[in-house]
Amino acid sequence: MVRMLACNEIVLPRESLRDVRVESEPFQDLLRSVVEQGLINPIAVREALGDDGNPVFTLVDGLQRLTACQILHHETIPVHVLDKTEDEALEMAIVGNLQRVDTKPMQYTRGLQRLMLRHRDRSLEDQARRLGKSVSWLKDRLSLRIFDEIGDPAVQDLIEEGHIPVSNAYILAKLARIAPQEVRQWLDKAQTTPPDDFLPEISQRV
Repeated sequence: MVRMLACNEIVLPRESLRDVRVESEPFQDLLRSVVEQGLINPIAVREALGDDGNPVFTLVDGLQRLTACQILHHETIPVHVLDKTEDEALEMAIVGNLQRVDTKPMQYTRGLQRLMLRHRDRSLEDQARRLGKSVSWLKDRLSLRIFDEIGDPAVQDLIEEGHIPVSNAYILAKLARIAPQEVRQWLDKAQTTPPDDFLPEISQRV
């Protein structure tokens, strides 16, 4: 069932898996579409009680659409209110963002990590199956945690902004595990070398 909510009633989750790049062509196309046709597809939110006992609506899916409506000064927006727990909403967001090219790799990995920490009873095989992915894919994604562990914001930013392709970030993570002090020496190559060429070079070191 679709209902209308005030845009300013909707709270963003603690961490977003994607950026809103308002200057990008896809977002500008979305803006034009909303101006010409209105918002066709409702966003998704979950309802929970806030600390004051009043309902709080947290965004589950539709950050781009919500942002477009806010830019256009829409007071209300159509929503689907989902009966989801916070964990279920996180898993839904992770699955929904699997194929989106503007998903932020480090934020996505942190979301996966939070999900797995909340479900310690799930094996890697169980979680991969729930996501519809292979265990090797899940291990590669989780390997990016090392860049949080070594605490180098420059490396994290290069991966997050897409300057280092995700495939090369997986390869770089292997080096970071055994020689974190050498990671910065490989940043230029990680940004410019195709994965098929980057892997043999790193393999000589790891």
